[in-house]
Amino acid sequence: MRLLVYNRKSGLVSHFGVEVFLEMLHADENVSLHDYLAGDAPRLTARDHVVTAGGDGTLSAVVETLLASGRPARELPLIFIVPGGSSNSVARSLGLSFHPGGWRRYLSAYREVLLDVGRAAGKPFLLCVSAGVSARAVAGAEKYRGKGRSLPYYVVASLVALLKYHKVTASNASVLHQGPEVIIANMPVFGGLFKLPHVSPSDGLLDVFRPGPLNMGAWYAARPYRGISSRVSHVVVEGEGIYELDGEPGGPLPVRVAAEPARIRVALPAGG
Repeated sequence: MRLLVYNRKSGLVSHFGVEVFLEMLHADENVSLHDYLAGDAPRLTARDHVVTAGGDGTLSAVVETLLASGRPARELPLIFIVPGGSSNSVARSLGLSFHPGGWRRYLSAYREVLLDVGRAAGKPFLLCVSAGVSARAVAGAEKYRGKGRSLPYYVVASLVALLKYHKVTASNASVLHQGPEVIIANMPVFGGLFKLPHVSPSDGLLDVFRPGPLNMGAWYAARPYRGISSRVSHVVVEGEGIYELDGEPGGPLPVRVAAEPARIRVALPAGG
């Protein structure tokens, strides 16, 4: 049985119209993200396949609900990701198609992979956790959520955050990173534009990045990120301020961040 979970407010879903997505992504049952409770794990885990049509937030909500069941990865439904949001960082990280014709082929010809999930203060994330400039920018842009929280708002909030320097630290027994910004990444793309090199969501580890003095501006030019990096299974982030995870405000520092290897089943296009 295949369940489609869609977010009618996501960018591409809203642009094409819900009916178009429902017609293209025919499933045994369709449910709006806003029509089921976040704790409704039995409804999702009872399916063989769960298709998400929305953005990164839609996918994160589904993954969090599935993980709340406590079942091992092999007992969870296979997740299909149809990018229907604005940034779609997970879909970009995995190389998924943004063309409707590609979605149909994907749903009928696919291969299964196991992907890692990260946790920050016990809450799962797919993309990354950051502290410093990015976290303050996310918090500053939060008030524009009702206006689409588009890139210009985020850039303005980031420039304001750059003027308020606070040092943050990411460390464990073997690594130490200090600076105005640290990113703990599970996937290479975040914010829909910014790319971190050599990050894999299936290596069982997280990548800690700290920008060099001249690299903060590279984010806004959408260039590959450069900086000092380490690969870790866990790390503690400390300092003044807050952290964000997957583009949403998280909570106050300090926070412990850890990898959960091979935690979810995801379908990728066959032959990819």
